[in-house]
Parts: sequence; C-alpha cells; structure tokens
Amino acid sequence: MDWCEPQTVLSFFTEEIFKDPLFSGFERVVQSGRLHPQALISEKSYFHKWPLTKSFEALALYPARPEKVQLLEVMDSLVLKAGGQGQVQYWPDLLLPAVIRQVIKKKVSTLDLRFHVYIIAQDLWIRPLAAAAVNLGFSQIVLVGTDQEFLKNQKAYLSKKLIGVHFEVVLTHDLTLQTQQAGLVMNCIDLQKSKESLQDIAYFNFMVPEGLFLDFMEGPSHKLLRDEADRAHLISIQAFDLEMAWWRQALLNN
Repeated sequence: MDWCEPQTVLSFFTEEIFKDPLFSGFERVVQSGRLHPQALISEKSYFHKWPLTKSFEALALYPARPEKVQLLEVMDSLVLKAGGQGQVQYWPDLLLPAVIRQVIKKKVSTLDLRFHVYIIAQDLWIRPLAAAAVNLGFSQIVLVGTDQEFLKNQKAYLSKKLIGVHFEVVLTHDLTLQTQQAGLVMNCIDLQKSKESLQDIAYFNFMVPEGLFLDFMEGPSHKLLRDEADRAHLISIQAFDLEMAWWRQALLNN
C-alpha cells in the first residue's frame, strides 16, 4: 500500500495519539463523519495529504515554493495558510524527511555514520529518503532499484542538490554481492508487485548487525521481509509506525 494515498483517516491513528491533550475531541470529529478522508482540519489550517509520486502535477501550479520543497521538487502535502492582506492559499509542503529523522532518533540513541545508507526505490520517494539520510549525517548513499536508467538520473539530480554526499547505483539483483556495509536501509518498493526483489533484499548480508531497516510498504511479502530482518538481528521500523508519525507531524504542524 502506498500510504501517501490513504483510504481512511482512522486507519492512521492509534490510542497513543488520542491520549495527547492536543487532540482532545479529534476522534469524535472523525467518527462523526464530518472529516473528509483526504483532509484534516486543525484550527484555521486546512490540510491535504498528497501522493509523493504525483508531485510534479501539483508543483506545476506553484512557482513559489518553500525551500525544502524547492530543493527536491517533491511534496507530500498541501496546507491552506494565511498570506498577505488577509488572503489564504494552498502551499505545498514536505514532511517525510523530518518524520524519518524523528522516528529513527526515537528508536536509537546513536548512529554509526561510517556505514552506508541503502535506499531501495523506483520512483520519487528516492529523493526525500535521500534527504532524510543526509539530515541524519550520512554521506555515503547507495541508490538501489530495478531500473538502472532511473537510478542514474536520480543520482545525477541528487548529487547536485545534496552537496558533499557520495552516491552509488546498484541493481537489486546485485545487492547480495555488495561489500559496502549498510547501517541504514530504507525500502519503498512494493514487493507485492516486485516479488523478484524480495529474495535479493531478504539476505541482508550487506547490513551490519543491529542496523536499521525501515519499510514503507505493507503486505505478506513485507511481513516475510521483516521476519528475515529479525533473524538478521536488525532494528525494524514498520510502515504503520512511519505512517502514524507522519500524521502526528502533520497535525502538530497545522
């Protein structure tokens, strides 16, 4: 499932969020049906989740953008905010890199930045995931996928945007041959659709023990992948945890 395209708001919340006084009464508003599944209302801001993979379509309408959106040319949300002379308008935003950083910092107290980061992706998700790795302090990033041309194009793009970072490109079927060990792996390939990649990733022989594995997708194949991550003694962060953290950040910001 691509959690940038939610089916229902309620599926992204847990009791942990509702216990926060900041969200008092929010559950009742959602359950009453007065809140559209694709939007959140918090005080005076009107917030929309936007699919990362459809960033170009929306950004074509926004020549003026926040710096973090302009840097990567991707977005994951639209927020209605007040401007000059009492006017309001939608502004694109990008929450994912900050959310990833927060989730990882909450999970582990320290990161060994000597190791590589492997980002397994085949679409625009590759950009905010790379930005998140750089924000954490990593400088060696391996872009992994099944489309070499796409990976090369993203390497060229990101090398210009994220200065001082060394990027490499590796195809998924070559993952088991890698000698550069990873301290962090982030996957956003849907293995229900790319099952041939499951076996290559699941070896995890390219990761250090107690390394971090983030999986942004769900499904039976991803459950198998997490089981293998447990057997490899990795620290796993699942799609639901990342999803929940994203919505919490959206509510706090707006």
